[in-house]
Amino acid sequence: CLGEMPLTIEVAANGEEALSRLESKDIDLVLLDILLPGVDGFEICGRLKKGEDTRKIQILIITCLSDLESKARGFETGADDFLIKPIDPYELRLRVDTLLQKKKYLDKLHHIHEINFYEGVTDPVTGLYNRAYLQDYLNLEMKRSLRQKYPLALLMCAIDDFSKIANSQGTDGGERILREVGHSLRENFREIDLSVHCGEEVFAVVLPYTDGPGAIKGAERVRKIIQDPSFSQDPARPPLKINLRMGISLYSSPEWGVNEFIQKAREALYRAQKEEKTCFLLEGAENPGN
Repeated sequence: CLGEMPLTIEVAANGEEALSRLESKDIDLVLLDILLPGVDGFEICGRLKKGEDTRKIQILIITCLSDLESKARGFETGADDFLIKPIDPYELRLRVDTLLQKKKYLDKLHHIHEINFYEGVTDPVTGLYNRAYLQDYLNLEMKRSLRQKYPLALLMCAIDDFSKIANSQGTDGGERILREVGHSLRENFREIDLSVHCGEEVFAVVLPYTDGPGAIKGAERVRKIIQDPSFSQDPARPPLKINLRMGISLYSSPEWGVNEFIQKAREALYRAQKEEKTCFLLEGAENPGN
């Protein structure tokens, strides 16, 4: 009776097969019997509603069990609707249509939430995460570093003479440079590293599982890529050379909060700028880099 509706229908022979398909495919609605070979309908319903990727799937239980206890248990495990056999085809189509509209609405809300979240934690110029997200993310990484006892480094870098360079590039030239530097940081560090635009010419990179020498090596490699004469050249503008100053702090005290860790990296960056070094490493004892 659902053949008249614009649906793609799949049939599973047992509970295990149903779960396998539901967890691996993008499915909107499940017509679920309680009495199934193997895993029963109650367990399938509960597992779907607990799963991060499957909780929005709409579940319509269709069963011959008419007792109130079965119906109550179905809703307790997360069923969205409940029908008792024999089923009227017209009613089934109405219920299915209602649940599909609900799923569509939930997907729309989720999409709006994702957009709002993304806009709240990203920098509109570079597309990198912003300072607010850096603090939340760094807080989690610091706790994980303490718990798992792995090294954690924070790199902060700034573009030398950014105002002068931006002015030489004309209208929107400064934003173009920031975008290209941000893109280079994101593409040339590891996937587990988090690149952030802190504002103006300052960027940060969180480096899990990285000690001092490893952080300096990665920082210098990326700095050389950005400093290369072929980087960010606009034929219509004067030749451009971008140089970064970098400061690195190692998470070395469990008493530090997020702000202290960020401040240590800023201090290292300031030392690099003041002493005209390309990179300065600040740890328990101040050890200069290059």
